[in-house]
Amino acid sequence: MVEHAGVLAAALAAEGFALTTGGTDTHLITADPTPLGVDGRTARARLAAAGMVLETCALPYGEGRGIRLGTAAVTTQGWAPRRWRELPHCSPWRCAMTPGKRPGYARRYGS
Repeated sequence: MVEHAGVLAAALAAEGFALTTGGTDTHLITADPTPLGVDGRTARARLAAAGMVLETCALPYGEGRGIRLGTAAVTTQGWAPRRWRELPHCSPWRCAMTPGKRPGYARRYGS
């Protein structure tokens, strides 16, 4: 699970997320989506509309909220590192996190 979280953390960083700790050494990742033009609450709502469940978290700086992702539950269902690497590139994730490229289900949530 920790290996999978590291793979996902690297993939998120490559997509522009600011990892709050520079990576992870547990099965949890906390990331700041503001470099992508959205705050944590908006990111959570958009991803929930796309069928992806995650939670917001306090960031270690400022008043903003980041997002918290865990790999434990999905890893136990057989996800391999390759799939974690691909997650930020999948269509629902990309549409939810890219301003101006959201389908109708994500447009309802935030700017």
